[in-house]
Amino acid sequence: MAEKKRKGGNVENVLKANASVPWVDRVLNPQKYPKPAPDARGEVATHRMAAEYGPDGPNGPAYVFPTVVLQGGKYVELPLNEAMNRALRIGDYIKTDKIEDAIEITRKYKTKEFNNYYRPPSAGQRALTDAGR
Repeated sequence: MAEKKRKGGNVENVLKANASVPWVDRVLNPQKYPKPAPDARGEVATHRMAAEYGPDGPNGPAYVFPTVVLQGGKYVELPLNEAMNRALRIGDYIKTDKIEDAIEITRKYKTKEFNNYYRPPSAGQRALTDAGR
């Protein structure tokens, strides 16, 4: 897999340039993946992103990667170090020159389409769905 780096531009362009990265594909094509089950708090998570320096520390690049990963058809949250090691091992990351760029990606990675796909139905939509049972 070719390693992609973020070189300026908005986050959506960065995602498109890194579409072959597994976590990015899950953002750009959510319909291809299972919807997550709610956790004990009733929340759902498909990515829960992290931005960290790599093995070279602050003198090296920063990486953006998910701490929630898809394993065996289910979303699993991994401890930060385990998630980073996994991401680096399998190429499930975006590499940036600056930690600030990595942090920006973690804050803005959800596209409009992604948000719409995972948005809970409105009360009116739920009523229609319930009536059709």
